[in-house]
Amino acid sequence: MLSMGIGCQLCTDICDRSALRLDLRVRPVGRIAINQDACTGCGACLPLCPTDAITLGEHIEEAGHEG
Repeated sequence: MLSMGIGCQLCTDICDRSALRLDLRVRPVGRIAINQDACTGCGACLPLCPTDAITLGEHIEEAGHEG
């Protein structure tokens, strides 16, 4: 979604645990960052995403970033 230039925050708005946030350091429109410690895997964010940019799965560390 964000790679398509769409900056939506429906998932961050619905997350009761505030596990999701929009990281604006990634240009041009940011990316969704997930706090693995806060995420319960409830899936409330999944049906809201208009482009299926969020999926539930195993935690994978990004190269050069700490969880």
